[in-house]
Amino acid sequence: MKYTFLGLILLSLFSCNDPDNSKENKTCEFPAGNRNFTWRVDTVGWWPSEMGGVYAFSDDDAYAAGYFSDKKGNINSVLHWDGKKWSPVIFSNPIAELGNNPNDVTGDGEIMVTVGLYDYSSPKPGIGEYNNSTKKWKGYQFQNDGGLNSVWTDGQGYFIAAGDNGIIFEKDGYNAGWVYKKLNSDFTFYKIAGISKNEIFILGYKDPVAQKATNQVWSKGKSGWSKIFDDRDTSGMPLKIPEGYDSYAGISAFRCEIENSLNIYLVGWESVLYKAKGPPGKFEITNLANLGLTLRSQRKYASDITLFSPNDFWISGENYSFFHWNGSNFQPIKIPILPENISSVPRTKRFFKTNTGKIFIPSELETDQILAVLQGIQIK
Repeated sequence: MKYTFLGLILLSLFSCNDPDNSKENKTCEFPAGNRNFTWRVDTVGWWPSEMGGVYAFSDDDAYAAGYFSDKKGNINSVLHWDGKKWSPVIFSNPIAELGNNPNDVTGDGEIMVTVGLYDYSSPKPGIGEYNNSTKKWKGYQFQNDGGLNSVWTDGQGYFIAAGDNGIIFEKDGYNAGWVYKKLNSDFTFYKIAGISKNEIFILGYKDPVAQKATNQVWSKGKSGWSKIFDDRDTSGMPLKIPEGYDSYAGISAFRCEIENSLNIYLVGWESVLYKAKGPPGKFEITNLANLGLTLRSQRKYASDITLFSPNDFWISGENYSFFHWNGSNFQPIKIPILPENISSVPRTKRFFKTNTGKIFIPSELETDQILAVLQGIQIK
């Protein structure tokens, strides 16, 4: 497992577009998110295992991607949920079909995309595509240095993957190929957020020897890619380092065109909201502790965030801490069966919500790489 950062970051930019499926909301008003669920917890991997993520076409048709070892030591890269149980997806030729050991997964109903490494000994990028109509997999292997860590889609056939040493791959159209690009950065890109294929944000980190991890945020706009956050060189950066900063990770995007507003959240030891309205570049900062996020006061850092709407997002933290924002307040959410008061630092991946409101949460259970998928059935 990679534990090279102490705090994690959320960058979320409010928009009239849903960050997961890009559906437009004309008023930029959203109902309060439901935080009442019944829970199911399924163990899907034993040591040594690593979670890549979960994507679901429906409540009873979901895929977990990663590196899963079963109790007998057999290794699988993809597991399928059929509504009753998780079963391994068997590949006759994993390299040709899947193309990688997944670090992340996303989809849009037409295709599902996994990204990761296809060669651990000399890290190279690998991408896998699953066509939901034909039920076929297609793998891609590339010779560029470095693996891929994150993937995002606009829900309309555009996909972007990012990885080590500032590399990205883009695919614009279901029948298009993947196009490689190298940004002017030696940082590890590990989280992507997007509003559209023309407005994308990538978060990166670097962990110098004997120093704390450092971060960058890159933005794609009409004029191409530019850097908007750099804690090693803050001159000219629109986003300034907040007080108490100590390395961040995690990104999602939301912009409100009708209000001409942009909000950016960073979560870690100090979780803050950057808010701009009107011309970009001038941000007001609000500490989320003032809105009820109490992780820092518990001496815990925020480890990730999943944004479904401005009034429905989750922040997960150290030792199975889950906080939900419903547009009015943060509330801690207790998920039964999970351990309590442990000294380990388990990680969760991005949540996924289906059209019915069911959520899938891919998570570690312990530091020895026991993995689970948590399923929340919404209580109306």
